[in-house]
Amino acid sequence: MDTKILSFPLSLIAVDEISSLTADVIDKGKVDRADAIRMRLSLEEVLLIWLDALGEGAECTFWYGKRLGRQYITVSVAGAKVDPFKDHEKTGEFVTQTDINILASLGLAPDYEYANGENRVTLMPNKKQLNPMIVLGTAIVLGIVGGLLGLLLPLGIRTVLVDNILTPLFDAFTGLLTGLAGPMMFLSVVWSIYNIGDVATLGQIGKKMVGRYVGFVYVSLIICMGISLFFYHLSTDVSATGGAELSGLFQMLLSIIPSNSLKPFMEGNSMQIMFLAVIIGLAMLVLNQKTVVAAKFVEQSNYIVQLIMSVITSLIPAYIFASLLQIILIGGLAELSGAVKVVVLFLFCIALIFVVALGMLSFQKKVSPGLLLRKLTPTFLIAVTTASSAATFAIGVETCEKKFGIENKLANLGVPLGIVVFAPGHAIEFLSIGLFMADFYGVAITLPWLFVAILMSGLLVMAAPPIPGGVVACYTIFFTQLGIPLEGLALAIAMNVVFDFIATAFNMTVLQLQLTMLADRLRLLDVDCLRAETT
Repeated sequence: MDTKILSFPLSLIAVDEISSLTADVIDKGKVDRADAIRMRLSLEEVLLIWLDALGEGAECTFWYGKRLGRQYITVSVAGAKVDPFKDHEKTGEFVTQTDINILASLGLAPDYEYANGENRVTLMPNKKQLNPMIVLGTAIVLGIVGGLLGLLLPLGIRTVLVDNILTPLFDAFTGLLTGLAGPMMFLSVVWSIYNIGDVATLGQIGKKMVGRYVGFVYVSLIICMGISLFFYHLSTDVSATGGAELSGLFQMLLSIIPSNSLKPFMEGNSMQIMFLAVIIGLAMLVLNQKTVVAAKFVEQSNYIVQLIMSVITSLIPAYIFASLLQIILIGGLAELSGAVKVVVLFLFCIALIFVVALGMLSFQKKVSPGLLLRKLTPTFLIAVTTASSAATFAIGVETCEKKFGIENKLANLGVPLGIVVFAPGHAIEFLSIGLFMADFYGVAITLPWLFVAILMSGLLVMAAPPIPGGVVACYTIFFTQLGIPLEGLALAIAMNVVFDFIATAFNMTVLQLQLTMLADRLRLLDVDCLRAETT
């Protein structure tokens, strides 16, 4: 139920009062501190734009309350329509529409609407969650302990438990994930492309930036593949069955193009879904203001699907417990012990690629690796302790500007865009786990299979929405595409719990190195600042 807090004439004093009220409400909701600061600043920016456009004295109203258990804050100002994210550009915290759109996709900026003669923005902060490592770690431990104790039961009871309870629960949960994964990925990709803002932004700096980000992801995957193949058998039989059972690479590439727009969703063909999403997203980006209604539909559909997915994935700890219990009861302990190899390979690939990226910047700009590491430390510590790329946003921008000497306009675009599309650490995680699971379940690792695995690893981490469970849903797509049994999902999710912290720290530190090199290429880098000691 809405609770009206205040109604008053809009003014600078009113902006300060609303900012304080917002801070109080968010604090009571136990929101992550970094997200709370970002949302408060976002709201202040919006109110200042309205004050400038509508003038002092416009009627302003502040509400807060809860909807379906989620906290929200709404601020409205009466008057002509003034979309603060499109009708005005304001220097300061957010430089362009692109910046605010990217932040909105991360849940760090307000949603805008105009209704009944009022401009309204709404914040829906997510409550600070218990450390996922603790929750999922507990589920893993309980699942293993429960499974070991269950081995003491008679075989008949174990069989009934697995066949009549655990397996149906597993199938129902994976069915929900699979059913929502395709639409979620499609909407997320379309919305992310549209949020680039305009073709000019994409063509000037954005194209080079996206090219560097995507290129680094795939170079990392190729390096990871080269290292991993020393430990896995590569089948030379191109007719071997597996997730990539196609006659050849050329035919496989052609198969990405769907015969009609509905078939990919009906069959769950993830590559065709991605193809359609990219085409539609680019078309909407080119048409821009001519697709306002379509963009609103995609945006709202995206929110709906993500909300449903976040509710479903809140059950992941219980799913992991039940799945590990099932694995052990049917004699799958060897699967758990064999996971050591994939952990070692993942860590080695991450470390090697980080050293290479750090060394390249150090050599090109004649900066000591130790100095670069000291400048990266604050971002690394936040990322490795939270596993949240959004939590590193503020410190990431500050580090890029003040410690690496990257020009403001590039840092303010590069960091949030990187949070959305730059995830080489998670791409390496996908490929490493995919190779391990294929080897364990006897899926032939052929050259076409590897091509699909690398392609999908890069695409899925860019398509995964920034919500809890987004990556988990992508694993269902990944396994299905590669012919890996979905029974391996539980172990993949369990490994993701640990890998996520390391991959996020890798992503956000290497992002700053890559952005520095891009800034140098675009002549937007202060080399003296880069070489200066940190304070």
